[in-house]
Amino acid sequence: MIKSIPKSKFLEGLKLCEDNSQRLFDLAQQAFKNREFIASFIIGFASWDEIGKAFLILENWDKGHIDERTWEKQFKSHYHKIKLARLRSDQYLTEDLLSNSMFKNVPPKIEIVLDEEHIKKVINARTDCLYVNYDFKGEKWKSPLEIRNPDELAALMICMVWDSAAALRREKEKIGLI
Repeated sequence: MIKSIPKSKFLEGLKLCEDNSQRLFDLAQQAFKNREFIASFIIGFASWDEIGKAFLILENWDKGHIDERTWEKQFKSHYHKIKLARLRSDQYLTEDLLSNSMFKNVPPKIEIVLDEEHIKKVINARTDCLYVNYDFKGEKWKSPLEIRNPDELAALMICMVWDSAAALRREKEKIGLI
């Protein structure tokens, strides 16, 4: 028999995902302020992943449970959670998001094209920030210790986390959770 998470535990899961996402984002901000741009991006990615997990819980709301197969296939897939968080998020950033001093050098409007290539780029950026890798096309080693453009990482983080968190709040409002 396949085990499942009952709907009675969905609210607890949503709250835990939101709280953990906020905790991780706060840590990402602190790392950014300390000019630890790679760490900031990696932690920000994890924050976005948690928002995607919350969206998956909401997607299963009407179904009334989350079975173990769904958990393994969707909830453990970074790609699936990131894609869902991106789908549910605004296409343009709002001024209130940009008021955060962390993002003061980021252009006021950043359009994100929602396609497979963009999702892969974000996931690859996370990998590049974590691991030493070899670029066969460029015939050189890539290291996370190389300094990246902090404005680019900040822009990716805004797109990843803040607009997805706002979209999650709107989805919860739609179904009467807040």
